Amino acid sequence: MDAMHKLLLCLFALPLLLSSGCVEQRMTITSDPPGALVRISDEEIGTTPVTVDWVHPGEYEFILSRPGYQTMVDTANLRPHWYQIPGLDLIAAISPVRHADHRYVHFIMEKLVLPENHELIAQGLEMKAEATRPVE
Repeated sequence: MDAMHKLLLCLFALPLLLSSGCVEQRMTITSDPPGALVRISDEEIGTTPVTVDWVHPGEYEFILSRPGYQTMVDTANLRPHWYQIPGLDLIAAISPVRHADHRYVHFIMEKLVLPENHELIAQGLEMKAEATRPVE
């Protein structure tokens, strides 16, 4: 390769590398009602609504808890876009185009229903009777 071709290659490649794009991946978690504590894959994230960065497509486990509501455990599968597929992600990383991938996940929590006192007493008496029953 002669000097002229090397110079042209450098002149073409340098702006491409200096203006390289990137992929910004964000996820916003909301809940009804708001204010639920969110854990993703055993890491405490914050309270809803909350926005976090995420790195890899795949399945994520969400645990939401809030006083007065049932603790909720659910999963969401964050599928990759074309620019996140191995091989193509290299092209996206060096392209001058910035890719923004913002996902939204919403959860509806159920109110916690506590049993009445007479129900708790009946369950306790039943458990006591079972525990004192002779083993055959």
